[in-house]
Amino acid sequence: MAVAGYAFWLGDLESYYCLSLMPAVVLTVLLAVTAPFSGRTAPIAGAALLAVALAILPARLQAAATVPRMPDYAVILRASREMARRGVPLRQIRATFLLPTADPEFLFRILGGRIVHGAEWYAVVSEDGQVTYRQARD
Repeated sequence: MAVAGYAFWLGDLESYYCLSLMPAVVLTVLLAVTAPFSGRTAPIAGAALLAVALAILPARLQAAATVPRMPDYAVILRASREMARRGVPLRQIRATFLLPTADPEFLFRILGGRIVHGAEWYAVVSEDGQVTYRQARD
């Protein structure tokens, strides 16, 4: 179902979904391909699949270099570092320039920042990385 869903996906970020989906797809396909082999043929089939994987590795690395990057990542990283450095617990972080699938709070939490749902302040990050703190109103 995951492979079929990805095959018909028409939205943004195909490469990002692919990065998280492909390891599971590869393992599933390899299990299916190697299932008929048993006994003495199993190690030979495994070695052949390893040789194929190593043979296509340079082309895969070259293709990976052309995958579009998420330029907004650098902006939110810079802002998250600043917010985490200040140590102010935040109710939420808003960054309207990010795609809807991006989580503006993820890097902040990883860098040691705290999201507290009853906190007094929330942060707004602009496209140039400037952080504005605003008082939350319940």
